[in-house]
Amino acid sequence: MNTKLIQRLLSVLPRNNGLYRLNPVVDPGPDWADTLLAYADSDPVFPWKYVSECHALGMELPVFVTSKAMHQAYDYLRYKRCSEDFQITMMFTKEPCRNRLWLIRGLLIAKDFPMEETAKALNVSLQTVKLFEELFFNVRDRINDAGYISGIVYPTTRQVQFTKHYNINEGPGELLLRVGFEAGGQEALHRAGFLAAITPMTSEQYSARIRTKIMSEADRMIHTGFVHQPSEVVRRASSYMVADAQNSNSKPAAFSNAVELPPTCGDSILISLAKQKKEDGYLEARTAEAVGRMQESMKEFGIADSRSN
Repeated sequence: MNTKLIQRLLSVLPRNNGLYRLNPVVDPGPDWADTLLAYADSDPVFPWKYVSECHALGMELPVFVTSKAMHQAYDYLRYKRCSEDFQITMMFTKEPCRNRLWLIRGLLIAKDFPMEETAKALNVSLQTVKLFEELFFNVRDRINDAGYISGIVYPTTRQVQFTKHYNINEGPGELLLRVGFEAGGQEALHRAGFLAAITPMTSEQYSARIRTKIMSEADRMIHTGFVHQPSEVVRRASSYMVADAQNSNSKPAAFSNAVELPPTCGDSILISLAKQKKEDGYLEARTAEAVGRMQESMKEFGIADSRSN
């Protein structure tokens, strides 16, 4: 459902409609309709809310509404009749099924996960998944609309990830949604407890993947202006680089060769050693110089030098 269709749907509602609890009598300003559109266009549950409001107002659905899901929803509310698939769709919205509700949202937001696989994972029909998506989490037809999707996944931007105890303070539904968006359907299934284990890797592969992620996130923070802010990921990335540089049995290039760093690293202090990995004849003097620069950076971030212990 795109913005144009939402505008058209809203245009036929009476001004005293109760969508989003906006009251034009209390606030009759000229921007009332704009505010209503802003709420509706940002809400993946708008199709269900719209049908519910039409029913509450005693209105039929507009004649231009061709969505079978919306018509089934209207029949359910007005005539108390529905198909088995629709009943299961409604079941997902109830409290005892909240883990399945969180999962289906996490799978629908994952571009790599077909609806057929979502239906299989949840042991329901494909029609049930399609009904849920169209009424209660309308994202698939706007999956490439970055503004719409980011507003659902990160309504306060990625800044929320920098807050203390982020993984504890954020609800499990929000975290599972972000897992599906960031890592795909398989990771969402594992996080939700629907898969016993993910594809096994060697300890070296796990180590390389974890280090890559930490280094990438640290570089992103520095690249976007957070170099002077306290950050655990920056501290860990700095520690990795310094530990590697101080390892007498290998050059700093040893770690960086095993880890792919982002191509837009710039002159970040974190990758000052990794940038030298392609230079022939790595000199001890240069190593000492690099370690010295890193030690200065460590002082800035409050990281202790392991050699002083």
